[in-house]
Amino acid sequence: MKHLAIALLVLVSPLAAQEKHAPMHRLTWEEYAGTLAHWRKAFPKVAVLESRGMSGQNMPVYLLKITDPKVKNTGKQVRLVTTPPSDPDRSSMLRALAFSEWCLSDDPVAVETRKKNVVLIMPCVNPLAMFYPRASSGESGEAGGLLQAVIDEYHPVEQLDIAAAGADSVLAKLLDASANPLWMPPAAVRKLYATDEADATPATFADEAYGPHFRQTMDVWLTKSAKPTPVVFYIHGGGWGAQDKTDIHQHLDVHAFLDVGISVASINYRFLADANAAKVTPPLQWPLMDAARALQHLRSKASEWNLNKTRIAASGVSAGGCSSLWLAMHDDMADAQATDPISRESTRVLFTVTKAPQPSLDPKQLVEWIPNSEYGGHAFGYIGKTRKETFAPFLANRDKHLTDLHKWSPMSHASADDPFAVLLTTKEDKPPVQGEPQKDPTHSAVLGLMLQDTLKPLGVKCEVRHPLDGKPETTMQEILLQNLLSVTP
Repeated sequence: MKHLAIALLVLVSPLAAQEKHAPMHRLTWEEYAGTLAHWRKAFPKVAVLESRGMSGQNMPVYLLKITDPKVKNTGKQVRLVTTPPSDPDRSSMLRALAFSEWCLSDDPVAVETRKKNVVLIMPCVNPLAMFYPRASSGESGEAGGLLQAVIDEYHPVEQLDIAAAGADSVLAKLLDASANPLWMPPAAVRKLYATDEADATPATFADEAYGPHFRQTMDVWLTKSAKPTPVVFYIHGGGWGAQDKTDIHQHLDVHAFLDVGISVASINYRFLADANAAKVTPPLQWPLMDAARALQHLRSKASEWNLNKTRIAASGVSAGGCSSLWLAMHDDMADAQATDPISRESTRVLFTVTKAPQPSLDPKQLVEWIPNSEYGGHAFGYIGKTRKETFAPFLANRDKHLTDLHKWSPMSHASADDPFAVLLTTKEDKPPVQGEPQKDPTHSAVLGLMLQDTLKPLGVKCEVRHPLDGKPETTMQEILLQNLLSVTP
């Protein structure tokens, strides 16, 4: 095996890690799954990654199998390492990941361990409870059954729950030898998910709940100011079925906003899978209505958090951009007669700055502008392995969805009182032209031109920026700063 420093992209020294990170990093789901995928790619023969099924809320339970493929399995002993179902500070999971990384290393004991054993590691047997402690205990799903299935299949000679104290066994000794209390995800994973940026900018309020569902939370960063501050309201992407609120650190510099007197909020929301499980049709309504409710919750805290209700800009990438545009163009959903004070808050925004959004989800409209369009079917309940599989029946059955499209497609709400919008794309390989197939039809600048064509006759400003527009390069960050700090954007 190659040198560990090269294969794992070099972990920081314990001293450097201690200076830069808190003693125990609070791993996110994206970092966890990304780390396992990284090891599978870095060690394709030594590390085998399996999804053993889904636990509560359709979260996969992973099994990492590590052994030396050059040595026949005959005679090897199978040893299984697990973690407790609930681990609020995630320390047991971090120990399991540190042990996994050690098992893949060039440490002589690790090399010998791989030759003599098949090491099975389940770093997280109950992802829902581990990463979303707000979830009710009844939502843990089949986590226990999935662990038992691994035991029944492999018949390990030794099984150790990593939280077991003082165990005197082979695995316990190996765990002690591999202990790394400052373990962090591999450098490539930290870069992909902006881990270091997130750790350097802790939220004022983390996991602030705006609803009863475990996903209905937001992170809020408050800046210091003598007067109410403008706000960036960020909605993450991922097709309404992946990623989370920490995605903001991949696209925006939160600290830079705070430095100039702008507060920031980044939200989680219920996924399409959650809506499908609850038989909600179309499933898209859950993430969109969550965005509205989160914004109302934020406004309800304006006095307490010193926020300017009238200067909130919505921003997001891909599906998060679509949600932002839906909020911006939808009539105000405030209910002045509601007994719930939060429901009386406005859902309007000052303007939007989005990257690669989908301004429309109407399949007919999409194919008129981009013939090879393929996005949106999943948002209206169509299931398939690819976007194309869900789009074809969506397009064929469009007439059945006209009422829902009117409610949930952003552009169907376009009107003269809409706030201005700026749409950016970054991957154009040719000038965007209506009616031509696009390399990435889901994130094309042509979609921005479609929105611009709709808003211009209404007198609403809409700017579309892309690499081939002949203008100086800009970013969401720059546009948000410029307009939130101006007197009249």
